[in-house]
Amino acid sequence: MIPGEISPDIQELNTINFEQLCSYDRLYFPAERPNFLKAWINQSNGKSYGIINEENLVGYGVIRKAKEGYRIAPIFAENQEIGEKLFLALCSYSDNQNVYIDVPDINQEAINLVEDYQMQCVFECARMYSVQEPNIDWKNIFGVTSLELG
Repeated sequence: MIPGEISPDIQELNTINFEQLCSYDRLYFPAERPNFLKAWINQSNGKSYGIINEENLVGYGVIRKAKEGYRIAPIFAENQEIGEKLFLALCSYSDNQNVYIDVPDINQEAINLVEDYQMQCVFECARMYSVQEPNIDWKNIFGVTSLELG
């Protein structure tokens, strides 16, 4: 795909069944968060997209205006192809300003994706747990919601 191009299977996230979104989000976050999601996907200074395949949500992402540029948070996707479609659609909303995304280093496909588009590491952060690592599928997390929220 070409940067700035939006795949025809991209849909505005607020047109997708909200319960389906909450169930999908739960695969990648260790708690239910419907109130948060409702506000997060409907930010006035952002955009949210999803992809449905055979009536199933297979990925979603959100971009919002940041202090400087735009921040993508999160991108959850079934594979790198879906992650890339979402990444490009979200980047198309950025008015050619800087775009930031927090990619978990445990997902090599996510690292490959951002490197393919010449993104550069600005800083690194370690994730720590007080009890045990949550049972979530890291290979499908191409960008976390936030360092504070996971």
